[in-house]
Amino acid sequence: MRVRFLPFVASVITSGTLFSACAGGGSSVTQSAGAVPSVAQRGPVAGSTDRQAHSNLRRTLSEPTCSSSALGTGAFVGGPGGTGAPNFPNVADGQYSIVGGGSGNNACDDWAAIAGGFDNAVSGSGATTAYDGFIGGGEYNLVTGVDTDSAVVAGSANTVSNAESAIVGGYLNTVSSEFGFLGGGKSNTVSGSAAVIGGGLGNYAEGEYATVPGGY
Repeated sequence: MRVRFLPFVASVITSGTLFSACAGGGSSVTQSAGAVPSVAQRGPVAGSTDRQAHSNLRRTLSEPTCSSSALGTGAFVGGPGGTGAPNFPNVADGQYSIVGGGSGNNACDDWAAIAGGFDNAVSGSGATTAYDGFIGGGEYNLVTGVDTDSAVVAGSANTVSNAESAIVGGYLNTVSSEFGFLGGGKSNTVSGSAAVIGGGLGNYAEGEYATVPGGY
């Protein structure tokens, strides 16, 4: 089984630590997000006494689940997950994919890995353009699109949808460009190739190689 994503994830975590030291300082390229969603309030999911969820999540995992619940060739599921709402089973449908634990996690791409968490998915756009994706944990995180060698390490409702890109953590953050990086914060968007946002709230990095340390 290939493990190419592991050095990449280690690099992501190290970079995130460095950028968090810079966050909050603002930047001349920081743009206001305009109407930023209000701070999410957590409430219990119906039918559960311990599972909490954001009340204003932009998506649910009903969209990117695997096309089959069968175990893929050479795939592995450590913890089976639940048996029904709100804690669904874990699925490792991709060849040589892994789901370590948690519930409702879907490793649909070949060589994909999800360590744990709740309702996370690695579900890309095709076998030749989507493989080796990684999610460490958290909830409602998604690695999709042309997502080869991309990762979401933790956090909630974060989405990476291009190759060789990563989000370390935070909430409602998006990376849609190749080689993009986002450290954390809330409602930040990286859309420029090889662009970076360290953290903060409602920041955009739209140009190629653009950098936003943090702020708002």
